[in-house]
Amino acid sequence: MIKILNQYTAGIVVLVALYFWENKKEEKQITQISRNETLSRLPVRLSTNRIIELVQLRDITRPVSIIYFSSFMSTNHIL
Repeated sequence: MIKILNQYTAGIVVLVALYFWENKKEEKQITQISRNETLSRLPVRLSTNRIIELVQLRDITRPVSIIYFSSFMSTNHIL
């Protein structure tokens, strides 16, 4: 009888562990999707001085992100 209870307990522990593991993965995915959606709304200035959201370039071109340190940007460097 005790052996059967230990097996059920082990099974429940495994199911709970799997649930928490999947839940953590799902939260990570939601965070990543939210971040990507936020980044897709960034304004981009085109060479024609027109400002559009990054998401509008989705099927036209492949955007490349250039990341600067804030100290570099504060010195007003223009590429």
